Amino acid sequence: MVYSFNEDIFSNISDNDIDILDKIWSNSRERHALYIGDDRLYEIIKKSNWYKGLRKSGKAHIDESLKSSIYFKKRDIQLIMSNEGDSCFSLIEADEILSKTFFLILENIEYDKFFFDCLVKNFKEESQKIKMHLERGWLIPINGGGNNISNVLSEMQKRFDNNESFPKQNYNYLRAFVIIDSDKKYPSEEEVASDKIKLLNDIKLALNDSYHVMKKREMENYMPDEIFADIKDNDSYIKSYLTLNGFQKDYIDIENGLQDKNIEQLEPEELRLLYENLENPSLNFLRKSKLVLMDGSKRRISFKPNFPKYFNSDKVNRVSLKRRANSEELEEILNKISKLL
Repeated sequence: MVYSFNEDIFSNISDNDIDILDKIWSNSRERHALYIGDDRLYEIIKKSNWYKGLRKSGKAHIDESLKSSIYFKKRDIQLIMSNEGDSCFSLIEADEILSKTFFLILENIEYDKFFFDCLVKNFKEESQKIKMHLERGWLIPINGGGNNISNVLSEMQKRFDNNESFPKQNYNYLRAFVIIDSDKKYPSEEEVASDKIKLLNDIKLALNDSYHVMKKREMENYMPDEIFADIKDNDSYIKSYLTLNGFQKDYIDIENGLQDKNIEQLEPEELRLLYENLENPSLNFLRKSKLVLMDGSKRRISFKPNFPKYFNSDKVNRVSLKRRANSEELEEILNKISKLL
């Protein structure tokens, strides 16, 4: 995150203010970028009692911040510390935002983290900042528990409710980002399936725009086609799955295929239109069969916890992921998160 100061922060600065500034500085200097846009602000900082009390290394870091600010523009600033102005943040507010752990909330961390880790591994440029924050414990993925995400966010907000130190909307302070599946069975203008609309509204209320809804049905619908050659004993089902076009792969239930109905019996109309071109034998296999996973001893294993493990395969890479995504969505997710860190 890029932050800066207004000059008034250093006017009549109290010992308590200096303590808070010291805390912000020690907790954020390595993970956030300080913008010092002109020599005037730099000189005001240097003359402040706070600067004078810094160690030599701290002063040197501020000197470096002045030099590195040339790589930013004013519009890059995400937080300005000031005692004045509704769009600025007090020192207490800034400490909350700049010093606290950032949480990545996943619907089911046991399954979904394979997908997220895969993105971090294969989109190295977009994930450079994310990787550093993960390694240093500044970014922590946590389990949202599906619809329980609403309760997780509610608990996070409690400390800001009716708290005079945090007068703004709660989403200004929550250090979190949510990723959820759309669960949509066919393309539509809605972001999510109908039974997920309340959850999405709760997320928007709590986090404003710090979330991402997967455009395909589920994260497993982003599995590259190349992986299916490694799934044994499902030849007919997999051959049928691979005959689907891109949109059909986006919305099909990977494990269970299609309902055991004729195409003309599928409802609603959008679902029927999505698969109207399917013919036997592919249609029959997708209706009658399932994708069954086996362990090394040919024993059936649960699909949900085990299928995402294929994201660890060497066949999954930036090229194959982008081919299946068929968009810039995966980069968009990582860029959204990086900007907030």
